[in-house]
Parts: sequence; structure tokens; C-alpha cells
Amino acid sequence: MMDQQERGREGWTRRRWLQVANGILGSVTLGLLVRFSSQLRLVSPKSALSALLGQNVVVAAPLGSDDTAAIRNYIEQAEMADVRVPEFPSSGRWVNSQPLSFQTQLRNKLVLLDFWSTCCINCIHVLPQLAKLEEKFADSHALAVVGVASPKITAERSSENVTEAVARYQIHHPVLNDPELEMWNDLGIAGWPTLVLVSPTGRVISIGVGNEMPEDIERVISVAMDLYRDKLDHRPLPPVKSISSSPFAGNPLLYPGKIALQSDEKMLFIADSGNNRILQVESGSGNCIRVFGGGEPGLRDGQYMTSLFNRPQGVDLDQSAGLLYVADVENHALRVIDTT
Repeated sequence: MMDQQERGREGWTRRRWLQVANGILGSVTLGLLVRFSSQLRLVSPKSALSALLGQNVVVAAPLGSDDTAAIRNYIEQAEMADVRVPEFPSSGRWVNSQPLSFQTQLRNKLVLLDFWSTCCINCIHVLPQLAKLEEKFADSHALAVVGVASPKITAERSSENVTEAVARYQIHHPVLNDPELEMWNDLGIAGWPTLVLVSPTGRVISIGVGNEMPEDIERVISVAMDLYRDKLDHRPLPPVKSISSSPFAGNPLLYPGKIALQSDEKMLFIADSGNNRILQVESGSGNCIRVFGGGEPGLRDGQYMTSLFNRPQGVDLDQSAGLLYVADVENHALRVIDTT
């Protein structure tokens, strides 16, 4: 009898411990759900299904094809699918533009929506490619590129932070800050960056995810330009002063990336990334001895006064050889400066 009572008490203790453990686990889970509730706004039925299937459920893009007829057929099929683009949310704040609408300013235009976030490195790498697209089709005014800032984390929801990023990365097209991810969820977007091409009739005709998409989207745009040539509005968007300069634009340095110091600590080399240049500075006095590059971004070798860089970052000095190695980020190039 005593043995059975002891076993009963022992069994009750185990069950009690399991109940306590389950209670703790449940409390922690609930706490995490509350703590990260703002991140759960990323999830919508469309975006969740997109992530599970590995594709967007709105419409797939005809990527990797050089066949004009195939792309044209795809666009016609996408038009027939009648996937309408949602209107921009009225709660968002615009940068570089007055509020835009698909019913007015963007009516009868090809519109390329860039869903990006300020802390997404792949999103940043897409920006120079978008700038080239804008330049290629600039004369027709029929293509409008619009950024939709879609935050990954709470800090990115701030319109001030988005405005700062627009200035830092020299974005000149209109940008909408969508802190509640309304357009993201309406379209079922599932990853950063995502490019969405909208036809002049307001229908979604292509969606692509990843930093290689601009090359594929360019082919679709070229075919669409011809397909919709009788419907396109070639009037430019209303001019608005762009946030082309950072609030730190008056400072000697603009978003410096890296530094390299001589072994005797007499000379300092600074990657002044925001100004697209490398500075050679006396570390003691702070006097600037030489400036390599500067001004407009570009890729050009030659004399230090005429060379061009595009957001140089990493620098490493081989003092014995008198060579400074520079990671020229947006040119995807390793450059060498003769410092002798």
C-alpha cells in the first residue's frame, strides 16, 4: 500500500511539472507574439501563400526571355487576367513628389513600383539599375518609377528615416513611405526587393523578386512601350523639388565608409562614400592634400583630379608599394590608387 501511495505522489509531481512547463512555454509564446506584433503585419493571406509557393500569387513575370513575341503574348494574357493595382494608401507620406494616384497623374503610364526597405542591401543594389532604367526611358516620359518603402523592422517605419535614406542614396524618383505595408499586403508581396510593373490600364503585368530583376524588367518594359504606344501619356509628371542632398550636405564628409592610416600615422586616407571620392588628409593638421574623384558618380581612371568613383567604401593601404586599394561598391570594381 505504501509503495502505491509513493508512486501516486511521484506521478502527480511529474504531471504537475509538465503543467508548469507548459504554462511557462505558453506565457513566453504569448509574450513573443505581443512583442513582435508589429512584424506580424507583414503576413497577409496573399503574401503567406506567395512565400509558401515560392512565387507571387498575383501574377508571375516572364523572366529570362529574349523572345519579343513571347513577352508580348505574356503581357496580353496578364491584361486579360485583370489584376488591378490597388491605389496608393492615403496614410503614407510622399518624398520627392506630391501625392500620386493611378487615376490621375499616373493614368495611361507604365508604372514600375519598387518595394524596398532602407536596411535591405539588395534593395540598395537595385537603385543604380533603376536609375539606368529611368535614364533610358527618360525622353518619352511614359515610364514612371515609384518607390514604395516597405519596412522590415519598426525603426524603418519612420518617414524621417525614409527621407534620410532617399537623400543618402540619391534617389530622385517619387517615394511613398507605406509604414503599415498596405500595398505590400494588397499585392501579396513576399520579399525585398520586389518590382511590380503596371500597365497604362492600371493592371499588374509583371512581378519580379530579387536584385537581378531590373535586367529582366527592362525587356518587358521595352515590349510594353511598343504594345501600348497608342495609349501612353508622354507628359512629364508635375515637377517637384527632389531630396537630392542630405541634411549633412554642408559637412566636409558625407557618409564616410572606411579609413586607412599610414604606419607612421602621418597620413590618412578616407573613403568619402557620399561624395564619391577618396581624400588624402594629414592626420595631425586635418589638411586635405589630395582628392581622388568626387562630384558625380562614375567609373573613370586617370589623373586624381579627373578620376571618378561610385560610392567607394573599403580602403586598404600597401604602404611599401605606395598603393591604395579601393572597393568601388556601385561600380562593382576594385580600384587601385598610386599615392606616390
